[in-house]
Amino acid sequence: ASPAQCAHSGGTEIQLTILSNWGHPTLVGLTEVEFFSALNGKRVWLSSDRVCVGPPSGEGGDPGRLVNGKMKTTSARHMWTHPYSPGKPLTLTFTLPPHTTSENPLKAISKMRLWNYNRNIHELAVGVKRAQVLVNGVLLWEGT
Repeated sequence: ASPAQCAHSGGTEIQLTILSNWGHPTLVGLTEVEFFSALNGKRVWLSSDRVCVGPPSGEGGDPGRLVNGKMKTTSARHMWTHPYSPGKPLTLTFTLPPHTTSENPLKAISKMRLWNYNRNIHELAVGVKRAQVLVNGVLLWEGT
């Protein structure tokens, strides 16, 4: 699958490729994704239009919910879900604002924090299990 194409350019692109969930047959979800600057250690706030999902399907929740600052919630209206077929990767692309990018884009962020889907105990299988993180197309991490 090709990565998602976001409307923004000119900043570091961080791709979170979802490889599996915890067993739900048709959905995957997350609550929040946070990035922290390598320049000053502070959270990098993204507007919702700097987040997109691919391959595009015309379905799924608003990926802007992933950067809404509502990480300590069990409310579905603040979380992101998307149709998911096991074995078919799904890529979220986050485009950082240019001012957060250092000379080396691989060092633009010092930390990325994922808040997994946690609406209730019966829907924990929707959360992300295995994933990859790429910065400008370079694989930095893969795991559970």
